[in-house]
Amino acid sequence: MKFLYPYLVFLAAASTLAGCAQPAQVMNMVPTLAPNVMRGQPSPLTNKVVVAEVVGGKTTNPMWTSEVGDAEFRAALEQSLKSAGLLAPAGSQGTYALRAQLNEVKQPMVGLSMEVTAAVNYQLKSPGNAEILNKTLTTPYTAAFGDSLLGVTRLRLANEGAIRANIEALLKELA
Repeated sequence: MKFLYPYLVFLAAASTLAGCAQPAQVMNMVPTLAPNVMRGQPSPLTNKVVVAEVVGGKTTNPMWTSEVGDAEFRAALEQSLKSAGLLAPAGSQGTYALRAQLNEVKQPMVGLSMEVTAAVNYQLKSPGNAEILNKTLTTPYTAAFGDSLLGVTRLRLANEGAIRANIEALLKELA
C-alpha cells in the first residue's frame, strides 16, 4: 500500500491542476474592432441583418475539451453585428437573413502553444431569398503558453480567438 501513496498524491495533484474544460465565453468571441469596420461606409445592411440560424457548434464536456456551442456563437455573432451597426432592432423581422454553419473547429490534443482553426460558412440572403453572400471563412488563432499555464484554458482561449477572428473576417466581407 505504501508504494501506491506517491502515485495517488500525483494523480490528485494532476487532476486539481488540470481543471475542467469551460465552454467558449461570448464576450471573448466578439471582435473589439467591430464598430470600426463599418465606420464611414454607408451600407444597405445597416440595422437590417437578422441572425436566422447558427448550427454546427458543440456542447462542452467539462471532462474533455472546450468547445464552441451554437448559443454562444450566436450571441457573439449578434453582439458583433450590433456593434457594427448591422443587426436589425430586436423584435423586427430584418431585411437580410444571415445563416452561420460552424463547419469545423480544428483543435490540437496537447501542446504548449495551442492553434485552433475555425471554418464557418456564412450565407446572407435578401428578402426575395436571393443569395448575397455564401462564403466559408477559415481563420486560425494561437494561444501561447504564456496566456495560461493550464492547457484547458489555453484551448478555450484559442477557440475564442479563432471565432473572434472569423467574425471579424465576416464583418470585413460585409463592409
